[in-house]
Parts: sequence; structure tokens; C-alpha cells
Amino acid sequence: MRQGLSVTDYLRTAAMSHAWLRRLHAYYKRRKMLEIAQMLREFSIVDKTLFRAQIIAAGDGHVNLDTCSIVVGSGSLVRGTLSFEHNDASLRIGRNSSVNNSNLVISTGVTIGDNVLISYGCLIMDHNSHPLAASLRQEDLRAVIEGRPKDWSHVKRSPITIEDNVWIGVRAIILKGVRIGCNSIVGAGAVVTKDVDPLMIVGGNPAKRIGSTYND
Repeated sequence: MRQGLSVTDYLRTAAMSHAWLRRLHAYYKRRKMLEIAQMLREFSIVDKTLFRAQIIAAGDGHVNLDTCSIVVGSGSLVRGTLSFEHNDASLRIGRNSSVNNSNLVISTGVTIGDNVLISYGCLIMDHNSHPLAASLRQEDLRAVIEGRPKDWSHVKRSPITIEDNVWIGVRAIILKGVRIGCNSIVGAGAVVTKDVDPLMIVGGNPAKRIGSTYND
């Protein structure tokens, strides 16, 4: 403790210093995120202070970020992890939407509309990651060990579309090829493997209709 400072003054000064260090850390972390984003083929966002996501080039260095793209509309907040698993992968987010500390794992494309709320801990993944055949999955591991690119020819991939005014609850999982219709709700912890019609509320594993937003 500094000489002449009361305990109260010392604690106040320490708290202020800690808060300043946290702000400084957040500033440099955000700047690093934006530096990585500038490596993309296309990076377009109106307010860069609202882009707070970590961008990862997966595939042990075999994915080229300069082939991938992110476009975010005005008023949208993006937090969490964006993992590009394949060249030419893309993320499109409309206006006034929020991705709140979730993981997006993209090999083809994910499109998110306007006024979409995605809660924390969600997983949005547009591919199976591995082939269905065990012998081919074993080859994936050998490729990693030997430093070779992954063979995606046997991996099922399909883009995901989340339309306007959708709310996705905490820890939900959205899998490949799914289209979630406008004004629908995906319940907490749901696993969505098939399309969700507009105005529908779904929940469970696999997700099934449990209600409607028609009268709301």
C-alpha cells in the first residue's frame, strides 16, 4: 500500500487501475480481431466496434482466409467464434441482429437475416465434419498427423439460412442445410436437423413443433 493512502483510497485506486487494464486488454483484443478480419477476401461491416468475434482459419493452415468473406449489416452485434473450415466459406448477417457468444462453423455459407437474436452457447454448423464411413474418418486423422489437407469429397455440406425475426435460444444446435423461417423461435437446447416453417416454435432433440408465434 502506498504511504499516506487510506485503505479506502487504495482500494479505489486499485479498482480504477484494474478497470483501465481491462479496457486496454479489450481494445487490443478487438484490434487483433479486426486485423485478422482484414485478411478476408471481403469484410464489410458498418460499425466495426460491434464486431467482437474471433475468426479462425481451421484445417491446420490449409484454409485460406483470403478466399472467405463476412458481410454484416448496420446495427448488428457479432460475438463468439467464427471458424472457416473450407476455402470460399461465407457469413452474411443482416441489420439489427445479434450473435451472442456462439460458435459458427462454416464450410460453405451461413446467412442470417434482419432482427435475428442468437443466444449464447449456440452451435451453427453447415457440414458433418467427417464422412459417415469409418475407414474414411480414420483417413481424416492421418491427414492431420501428416499435415495434409482434409479430403472434403466425402463430407456432406450444405448452407444454412436463418430468416428475419428469428430467435434462437441458449445452447441450441443448428445443423447443415437447415432453413429457419421468419418469425420463428428455436427453444433452448434444441437440435435442428430439418427446416423450420415461418411462425413456428420448435424444441427438443430432434427439434419438433411445440407452438406457434402466429397470434403474438
